[in-house]
Formats: sequence, structure tokens, C-alpha cells
Amino acid sequence: YDCIKESASEFGFIHLTKTDAVCSFLREAIITGRFKAGYRITQQELAEMLKISPTPVREALHKLDAQGILTYIPHHGAQVATPDRQMINEVYLLRANLESLAIQEAVKTISWKTISCLEEISREIIPNLLGKCLENEDFTPYRDANYKFHKAIYNSSKMVVVPELIDNLWARSMAPDELFLFNIQRSREGITEHLEIIQALKEGDGLKANNTLKTHIDRTRLAYLEYLD
Repeated sequence: YDCIKESASEFGFIHLTKTDAVCSFLREAIITGRFKAGYRITQQELAEMLKISPTPVREALHKLDAQGILTYIPHHGAQVATPDRQMINEVYLLRANLESLAIQEAVKTISWKTISCLEEISREIIPNLLGKCLENEDFTPYRDANYKFHKAIYNSSKMVVVPELIDNLWARSMAPDELFLFNIQRSREGITEHLEIIQALKEGDGLKANNTLKTHIDRTRLAYLEYLD
């Protein structure tokens, strides 16, 4: 997404330590579905993949294990944790509150360039990807675009702690491909809700943005729980 890359500095990105960079890579790989629940990650393979020394990889695996994103097994590496129903419910409730808090701050600072990027993602990229993902039954590209939409908003808040907390919550509640196939209508509704969120950002209405985003996440939570049931 060129518009996202060009506006990266506006989203509050900062220079990371090697350990933090590995954590960021792993979180995004899990969120987008590249590494699915139960996927085994070995220290050596990840170090070779990222072309870095084993030390920051080992530290990252331990850090994400402590956060409940991975399950670390000594001498064997780690695997992506599998969330249960209670975990999904709690994580989405927390996401709804933290992301709605972040968007209230983002309303004050978000640039028109970023809003333009959000519109491109919601009006063009996500609708086009959704059809292709349905054909291929692989929703990794769709998940990636959806994640970038949300991340662009909460990073625009200029908050320091909240964005990382939200990323951790996303990584603990990765939706399986079967969820999208089970309720594709929810994904289509989500696109409309994205546009409503963008409108609130354009109007500079923090309360409207808060309520719209919170409703959007809560509806997704209920759809996820329905799938699990």
C-alpha cells in the first residue's frame, strides 16, 4: 500500500530495537494469518529468515510468550497460541475500548493525507481483495488491508502506549479463514462501517468516531462468537 508507506511517519512509527522489530514482524505475521494458530516458530529459522543474530529472536519469542501471543517451549521454539471463546470475547471488548480511545485522539491530529489513504483502502483495496480472497479461500491479503486501516488510525493518535497494547490484542485474536467464509456478509458490512468511521474523522467529531468504531468492533466480536458457537 504505497499511500500507507508514504505516510508512515505520520502514523507515529519510530526506530525500533532489533528485539522490538522481531516482535513487530511476528505480531503482523500472526494478525494477517501468515502464521496461523498452532504454527511452530523456531529460533534458528526465524533468525535466518530475518537475517539477524539469534539473541534478539530469542528475546522476542520470550516477550511474546509473556504477552500470551506465543507459547514458548524451551529448546523447541514457540508456537502461535490458540485463543478460546472467553479470550476472544475479552480481547474484542478491550480492543473496542482502546481503539475508540485512540480514535478520539486521532481526530485531533490525523492528516488529510492519512484520511485519503484510509478512503483508498476502504473504497478500492478492501472490496477488490474480498472478491479475490473468496475465490482463493485465502483471506490473508484482506486481513492485512483491514489491519492497516485500523493501525493507521490508532497510530495517528500520537499515543505511545496504546498502539502497542492494541497490536498485542490483535495478535491474540486472529480470525481464521473459516470465519470469513461462515459470515462473508459481516465483511461487507465492515466496509460500510469503515466509510462511516472515515466520515467521522473528516468531520472532526471525536464522539461520533468513538461510537462508530466501538460499534464496528463489537459487531465483529459478536460475529466471531457466533462462528465459534
